Amino acid sequence: YVALLARSGIPPAVRADYMAECRLRFERQPGMSATHLAQVLAHGTADYDAQSALSGAYLLDDEPDHDLIQSFVAQLTPDNAVVMVSSGTLDPLMTELADRTTERVAVDADYGFAYRRAEARSDLLDELRAARAGDGPPDMQAALCLPAPNEYFPRRLDFKGTSLPLASPARAPLVPPAPRQLSLPSRHPLYHCLDTGFDDPVVHLRLLLRSPVVYATPRSAVLTSLLCLLIDDALVDVAYQAELAGLSYNVGYTHEGLTLDFSGYDDRMPSLVRVVLASLRDPLVVRDGAAFTRVHDGLVRRLASYATSSSHAVAKAGADSALTDLLYTSPVKLAAALDVTNVEEVERFLTDDLLEARWSPLLLVHGNATEAEARQYAALVEGAWPLCDPTVPVTSSAPCQVRRGVVLTAGERVVRRQRHPNPSDTNSTVEVLFQVGQDLSPEELAPLAVFARHADKFFFQQLRTVRQLGYIVWAGYRVIARVAYFRVLVVSTAAGCARLEREVTECVAEQRAALAALTPAEFAQL
Repeated sequence: YVALLARSGIPPAVRADYMAECRLRFERQPGMSATHLAQVLAHGTADYDAQSALSGAYLLDDEPDHDLIQSFVAQLTPDNAVVMVSSGTLDPLMTELADRTTERVAVDADYGFAYRRAEARSDLLDELRAARAGDGPPDMQAALCLPAPNEYFPRRLDFKGTSLPLASPARAPLVPPAPRQLSLPSRHPLYHCLDTGFDDPVVHLRLLLRSPVVYATPRSAVLTSLLCLLIDDALVDVAYQAELAGLSYNVGYTHEGLTLDFSGYDDRMPSLVRVVLASLRDPLVVRDGAAFTRVHDGLVRRLASYATSSSHAVAKAGADSALTDLLYTSPVKLAAALDVTNVEEVERFLTDDLLEARWSPLLLVHGNATEAEARQYAALVEGAWPLCDPTVPVTSSAPCQVRRGVVLTAGERVVRRQRHPNPSDTNSTVEVLFQVGQDLSPEELAPLAVFARHADKFFFQQLRTVRQLGYIVWAGYRVIARVAYFRVLVVSTAAGCARLEREVTECVAEQRAALAALTPAEFAQL
């Protein structure tokens, strides 16, 4: 098999990389057999599917190399072939392909499904060859058909950027360029950055479609969530084909609007973007009652699981809701989700609210894409979704929502106490947050990160080891709605929240004193 792959047109550099990887695995695992090594190479080279491994020019041809397949099959014998048949049940097909005298039925230890292992009949390979040549039974020919061509497989894998030179150890590491804004006739914001560091033919797209209708009420937030889930369900075949070809996408939402993320080889990315954008505005895509029942039940169960959450998860959610506005909690969303009873409500929300709104787009194109291609992606978005005119002032009474963090004045103290909803969790959790500032730059966040790194070890030693207050002790920093906090979280079965809060506050003062006493040389070692 290795020799066949070497002659199949796979680029030498790719084959060399896989061979080097397999050799490392072989050296690190002395017990690995030569057959296992060949299988590792085969799986590594055929990252996508069996058709790809046997298609000749490494995914660059539309049609598989049938001569290569035949030469591969010709070398199979009952002694070197393993035939795997996958079926939803243990049906007669397996009996027809196996010798019942050596049959063994077992149950998989991990997943619990039954499977049957048998020695293949000596004439099985002859039957498979006949079926492949078109002379076998029709049902076997259909079962052995190769999948249809995958339109998302890349045909061009060239790198469009110029690689940055490697930084020498004596010099500071090279900083990749930041995305910059490109001008568009529509004046919608578009940011672009051509990758110069990874040398991969991969592009990443981040699209934010902003509108207040997405998160205006708990009901609209739930309907938006159901819409995203229904689109994922409807596009499962597209997602599978795209994943085989090295592409992926995600449709979600935030308080500002809908989010669409795309990642993968750039050659066929426009095709995937078109399909997802078209599905997003097509009422027929979400008009599936059975799919609605599935995704609605899953959403309700996820929201209801808040009642059985761990104490530290509840504490984190409580801090988020106390320190930000425009944040609907799980119990509030659960009540809204239970009020949505059929798929027609989601369809009306799409047609009457989402498609009637005017959206403000924000697009980032990063990776293996030129400026011209970034503008082409922007044109795809502008042609597929109802967008606002950025030159016309917004007169709507519902401006685009902006989640804001609560900014405390010096000396102000906010305390939120909440009884844990899970009666089986007897732990107490306290999260103490010290507000540092709002909209901090990376240069301003750096000292906070250094402080948090030292604090994590200090608080773990003091609260967990010395004072033995909690079995979980975290210290670090969080940014909630653009407001930065230094945080300490303790989960304890030995102390209540009042004592934990007091102990944490005392430790913060001790750590500040310990840091102030450090010499410059000692501080540099942190």
